[in-house]
Amino acid sequence: MKYASFIAAAAAALASAVSAAGVSGSAEGFAKGVTGGGSATPVYPSTTDELVSYLGDSEARVIILTKTFDFTNTEGTETSSGCAPWGTASGCQLAINKDNWCTNYEPNAPTVSSITYNKAGVLGITVNSNKSIVGQGSAGVIKGRGLRIVSGAKNVIIQ
Repeated sequence: MKYASFIAAAAAALASAVSAAGVSGSAEGFAKGVTGGGSATPVYPSTTDELVSYLGDSEARVIILTKTFDFTNTEGTETSSGCAPWGTASGCQLAINKDNWCTNYEPNAPTVSSITYNKAGVLGITVNSNKSIVGQGSAGVIKGRGLRIVSGAKNVIIQ
């Protein structure tokens, strides 16, 4: 009988932990009332492709990130020209001249003839409406790409 009680208690605790996966707390001010993926069953992507698919589909989703999703080398590299708007010392970041950024915004910056960079970082992952993106502890990380909430997307929570 003790064994059965223990199993029942463990199952109840596990069910409670699983149902608690998702957004915690509530927003104030501008974000008040945002529900994200709401009460959708949490999904746990295991690959970068799966994460991109969940973020970009039309389903309401609670997306739990349980690891580092590293996009750094997922789309290869590219080499192009650019500039050094923040200086030319070894620790200074270079800028690529995508869409004539250097030409239009930093015309006096020293030019750089060849910059090799990871293509994944140029355009963020599209996030559609009704998504909750929740990192689990310190393990939920997206590396090498950002997020793009555009084209009228709304009701998004990132936690």
